[in-house]
Amino acid sequence: PVQAPFAGVVRGLIAPGTMVPAGLKIGDVDARADREACFTISDKALAVGGGVLEAVLHHGFARPEQGRV
Repeated sequence: PVQAPFAGVVRGLIAPGTMVPAGLKIGDVDARADREACFTISDKALAVGGGVLEAVLHHGFARPEQGRV
């Protein structure tokens, strides 16, 4: 069994059967205990996704053998 250090709603867990070292974070618990928050995209996730999209659009698409990814 795995115990969280505080109560809340589980937002994600590492895949079952994955070998990890002791002490590694294997999940995410939302302390707000708001179940509906599990079905929303956080501001942080939107910012990361926006940065990735900007990088892809800036650098373009190419096959690895062409020297650009």
